Amino acid sequence: GGAGGELSGSEEDVSLDGMPFDFSTQASYEASVMNTKNRMVSKMADKALEKQALLSSDVSTEAGRVIRKRPILGGATSYTFRCDQELNLQSLKPLPWFIDSACTANARVELVRQIMLPATQFPNRICGSNFLEVTWQLSDNPVCGGVSDTVKQILTVEPASPTFSFFPVNVLITTEHSTDPTGLGVATGVSPCEQEFDIFYADSDLLPIAGWDKVWTINRVWTIVPYFNKAVCSGQTVASVTRTQVIYVVDYTTPAPAASTTTTTTTRDADVLSQPVPAGGGPVVAATASNDSRLVAHVASWGACPTDTQLETYTHILVSVAVTYTWGPRENECSQECEVQAPVAVCGNSAGADVIAKWRAAGKQVILSFGGPGMGARDGQDDCWEHCYGREDSVVRQLVNITSSFGYDGVNIDYEYFYEDRQDESTFAKGMQAQAFLRDTTLGLRQQLPTGSLVTHTPLDVDLVQGTGYYNVVREVAGSLDFIMPQYYNGITSPNTDGLYGGDSASAMDHFRGLVTGCFEEDPTKVVFSFCIDTICSASNSSSDPQQALSVMLALKEEYPCNGGALFTDTTHDMNGQWSKIVSGTIAPSRGCKG
Repeated sequence: GGAGGELSGSEEDVSLDGMPFDFSTQASYEASVMNTKNRMVSKMADKALEKQALLSSDVSTEAGRVIRKRPILGGATSYTFRCDQELNLQSLKPLPWFIDSACTANARVELVRQIMLPATQFPNRICGSNFLEVTWQLSDNPVCGGVSDTVKQILTVEPASPTFSFFPVNVLITTEHSTDPTGLGVATGVSPCEQEFDIFYADSDLLPIAGWDKVWTINRVWTIVPYFNKAVCSGQTVASVTRTQVIYVVDYTTPAPAASTTTTTTTRDADVLSQPVPAGGGPVVAATASNDSRLVAHVASWGACPTDTQLETYTHILVSVAVTYTWGPRENECSQECEVQAPVAVCGNSAGADVIAKWRAAGKQVILSFGGPGMGARDGQDDCWEHCYGREDSVVRQLVNITSSFGYDGVNIDYEYFYEDRQDESTFAKGMQAQAFLRDTTLGLRQQLPTGSLVTHTPLDVDLVQGTGYYNVVREVAGSLDFIMPQYYNGITSPNTDGLYGGDSASAMDHFRGLVTGCFEEDPTKVVFSFCIDTICSASNSSSDPQQALSVMLALKEEYPCNGGALFTDTTHDMNGQWSKIVSGTIAPSRGCKG
């Protein structure tokens, strides 16, 4: 059991095998005893010869009875433990220094007493420590009947700091919401030794964020204080544990007042927070493309074209989708020759080279996405991808021609079909051809697209688990990819509900880290975290609201301050750009961090 529990010490035989000294105990304890003996050698040197002569002789009475010399128990070392560490008294007992050679059988070192000492006897103690005095005695063969003098040992059991068992994630609220922790998460703690503690929080002032319009933060610092620190104690205290929860406060309702007209307030009442608060920064600056900290808009070709306001904070635009089929109500009619349908609609079901030119003129990079679930989604309905296997050169040539004609900055592959034989208990048997298609198409695009063009993938998160065929392809062609955008929705991770580190089957953080380490040589800017906005993925409960996405990206930034950024699908639901502007606040400040 732990040192904080009941302490006990049972008798244990010491086998000496006729030798006057016993060094048969644990190696670690033997070393301790040896060190103790070495320190005493000089003190005993003058009496060594005299003691040896005395111990080697028997004393006889006039009746002829032989009297043996008393056994001698070695000195005991004091030890210090933490309350949650294992404490085995029998491993700490001192070793015999002498037993008459005729009395070694069944000799034993016994624990004869243990008492708790008043802590006040130890003025330099760590507050909350307990002190145990243990008394040992050596008994030789019962026939001889000899016992040594008692030896006392002091054991110090120090407390352990409590830790957080649950810590609330960073949250986003509007000015109409209360900051009461009941609704924003309450931190809880646990003590390793069931020692009492207090936990409380303190809020900072309402702090403006440079560059954010009508968005502020409150730093809520949670602290765990060990209860024994409050006791009368002149010694050292156990350190308190603190962590900070960030509360983002957004004013959706009022225009931002001039920064010079008002000051921040320390009041936390909801009715005060509902009043206008100074922005403390300038207007939102239109974002332009970067090779890190991206904000990627997913624009569906069948949806309405996004407004300039919706696209303001985005750096990249992913136009979805180029396909090789004609849509059908039951199943899609696949091109047997894998011919990409042209022209490709950009948005509003219209091919718009002028729209692409407008976005690029605003500093955005526009990527054509090829594939999607309509090409095949492992549901047994569509299999258009299979008609493209072995036609990689043709596919590359067609996509290069389209990007050149419409002015795209690159091509994305959105492959959500089978890539391993008998995958998901299917009858699919073209795993090698599928992986060859993914590999050769990626490499072909890199070779055939103009210098500076982007080549990306948007796989399902389940397909990028280490060891899968798709994961192995990505690792193989990593040098030809500018970045990938795993879909952290509709799969094995649920960051919208579980956060970055939670999840029953897999955490998004472990998955993200596996790609950074296993595929991209520790470069987190190569991985863009993909979210599904609001109602788009409601059927699978994997849609993320702004608060959930912001919490994930804040946690990701703590792990990887310079990362690949985020993608949102689809931008039609980013009403007035509020969704992207909120999340952009934690991405944009790092833009250019890769250099």
